[in-house]
Amino acid sequence: MDANTQETQETQETTQTLMQMIAAGLAHHQSGRFAEAKNIYMEVLAADPENFDALHLLGVLAHQFGNHELAVDLIEKAVLRNAENPGAFNNLGEAYKGAKRLDQAERCYRRALELKPDFAEVCSNLGMALKGLGRLDEAVQVYREALDLKPDFVLVHYNLGNVLKDLGELDEAQACFSQALALKPDFADASTELAKLQLLRGDYQQGLNFFQQSFTPGGDGSPAARRERVLQLQGQQRWQDEPLEGRRLLLVAEQGAGDNLMMMRYLPLLAARGLERLLVYATPNLARLFLNMDGVEVVSMTEPLPVGSFDLFCPMISLPWHFPSELEAIPAETPYLRLPAELSEHWRARLAEVSGAKVGLCWAAGKLSSTHARRSVPLEEFQPLLDVPGLRLVNLQKGKEAAQLPALGWEIFDCMSECRDFQDTAGLIEQLDLVISVDTAVAHLAGAMGKPVWLLNSFESDWRWMLERNDSPWYPSMRIFRQAERGDWHGVIDEISEQLALFAALSA
Repeated sequence: MDANTQETQETQETTQTLMQMIAAGLAHHQSGRFAEAKNIYMEVLAADPENFDALHLLGVLAHQFGNHELAVDLIEKAVLRNAENPGAFNNLGEAYKGAKRLDQAERCYRRALELKPDFAEVCSNLGMALKGLGRLDEAVQVYREALDLKPDFVLVHYNLGNVLKDLGELDEAQACFSQALALKPDFADASTELAKLQLLRGDYQQGLNFFQQSFTPGGDGSPAARRERVLQLQGQQRWQDEPLEGRRLLLVAEQGAGDNLMMMRYLPLLAARGLERLLVYATPNLARLFLNMDGVEVVSMTEPLPVGSFDLFCPMISLPWHFPSELEAIPAETPYLRLPAELSEHWRARLAEVSGAKVGLCWAAGKLSSTHARRSVPLEEFQPLLDVPGLRLVNLQKGKEAAQLPALGWEIFDCMSECRDFQDTAGLIEQLDLVISVDTAVAHLAGAMGKPVWLLNSFESDWRWMLERNDSPWYPSMRIFRQAERGDWHGVIDEISEQLALFAALSA
């Protein structure tokens, strides 16, 4: 055997060995044995640093574990070595999307479709990227193309429904959610979105299932901690509307402070059902407000779930399901929150020197919310409010978005650094004449206190604010100002400025 023939044979044997290693790694990967898969991919790269499959699959593994930038780096190297693989371009798009680089994700998906036009899964992913970029009409078109390729694509029916709902095409959205459920009856997210859509339309009889299905316990803490709470609750008995007399009931707080504040109205009704004990497992930022309610005991979510201290548990968001469901039957008497007298006195003294009509302002939703962007308004957009005579703006914004205030240099009374939790913020709100807020917990807090509150509502609207109404059955003191067009806050703020001038004049 000459040297060239021997070298060729050795190369073929090495290639065969690496292919066998990749196959073994992929088998581990698909079976969830990720450490074993990673080790094999790394071994392959040690022998062949430019191996397409090892770079690609190691990048997919990095993406699955949330290391999106590493995934981008690895899969980019892979596609440089094989620019004709549609799956690799799709996965590179997913890595870019995970890294929130949606423009680059779009380009990858489109390249994958050039290579494989009938790749329905890529159409689905492209639709998600287009939705994230705010190009909803294009997303609808792409989703419909995916369904032409794969009519029983459950996830696409669901995602198309969400985009159509945002576009205001509610009948078509409902049909999409219904079709997703017809194809997959246990699709909980589709069931929840269908119920939320019915609530949005004011159909509380049909939408009531939302309150039973939607439950993510506690927004505070890590995802692992929340999963642990769910696992602990799986072994406990959930309240299914059986009599409560002499029983011990645990209420478990939700993912959003606004949800909890909204549902606190039901606690007096529960107490009237003869409970031996009413215990609330509360997020720390709401614990003191719960403690002010008669007959309520509180355990903060910084503590372990109080297993053994209750007979039944109920998610806070489920409470409406246990009471009359008609829209007119919502218990809307306010205020249902009570504050300690010393707290009220503290804030009365704190704002004593603030002259004019005192108007609280909250302009941004929490960053962790998936709808943060559409529910938040840059502070500079509120410039017209500064020109209204006879009022003084008071900051109610917490978190990173509050940094917009000193950057603008506006003269706004700001003591939010003194507000440790929602009880302190409630004490501040109690001393105000009006609250102006985007759709976030501050609006719920003001409404629960019976304080006049003007809500800036996005075009898409949340289910609880329904459609077209400028009032709320949940909060009698609320007035809703709605976007006429998606993303346009100018018209809303102009309308608020006009109404605020009248409010200030009447308050003088």
